[in-house]
Amino acid sequence: MSPAHLLDHLYQYKLLILTALSVMFGSFIVLALFKIKTSSEPGVRHALKLNCFVALTIFCAIMIGILYCRTVIVSISQAEAVSAINRYVVSVGVNGAPVNYGHALVFDLRKMDTKPSRYHHSYPTKPAYKVVLHTEQGDVPLRLDPDSEVLDEYWVYYLKYKTTSDSDIGLVQTKAFKGPHAESAW
Repeated sequence: MSPAHLLDHLYQYKLLILTALSVMFGSFIVLALFKIKTSSEPGVRHALKLNCFVALTIFCAIMIGILYCRTVIVSISQAEAVSAINRYVVSVGVNGAPVNYGHALVFDLRKMDTKPSRYHHSYPTKPAYKVVLHTEQGDVPLRLDPDSEVLDEYWVYYLKYKTTSDSDIGLVQTKAFKGPHAESAW
């Protein structure tokens, strides 16, 4: 298992870890704040305030770490997917069936926009197209969800990683699913 896949696997437990840590640090902060209010000794109050600050700092560091891990996973999987898309593609399958418009789709996928500035005020919709690019080095599983506003735009998800099954790796403009060659393939 590659380090990126291991990190992706561990990232899936983020909610469990975050919930446990939130309860632990939240309980500590509430208890410390209660003690601060009820304590009359300045030394105790100062120590509890310091402990509250440390607990909040640790909690924020964990949150930032989780967000950073997600960013690393998406970057690695994005680079892996783009590299795989640029390989020699033997055949293309869409929704489990071979298609005769694979060359047009691969051509458009190679122009995928992966810049962070790609986002606009729309969102992906369903139904999605499950695309598998069959290369000499193995299959490249993708999901393309149509955009809610831009007619021929699709949000691209790389299905080899759980994190990028939920987070897009780019946007692609293609008419491959709508041309006359596409209709005959269905």
